[in-house]
Amino acid sequence: MGLQESLEELELRVATGSGGPGSLSGTGSDGMTSGNLLSEATSAGVPLEVKEKLLRLESENRRLNELRSQEVSAVETQLRETTERLEQVSRSHRALEEKLGRLEATK
Repeated sequence: MGLQESLEELELRVATGSGGPGSLSGTGSDGMTSGNLLSEATSAGVPLEVKEKLLRLESENRRLNELRSQEVSAVETQLRETTERLEQVSRSHRALEEKLGRLEATK
């Protein structure tokens, strides 16, 4: 595979976030981590500008993954609290319905 083909494949992986070898989305399909992508680029003789861009993209990817993780956690907490509130309101509603039924029965 030529250098140009390697570069195009690398750019495609970065653009699509594919899970191939050395992908930026964590561990690739062959078990390689994103840190191996830089060593692949270094051994393939990729230009310095591409390596710098790769490092920036890896850093941004880590930051975005952390942010996504925090957002997911916040949404899960909100969902749990809302579910608890819904259950509380449902119990209260059932109790009031029973009380109303008893009051109507005594009329």
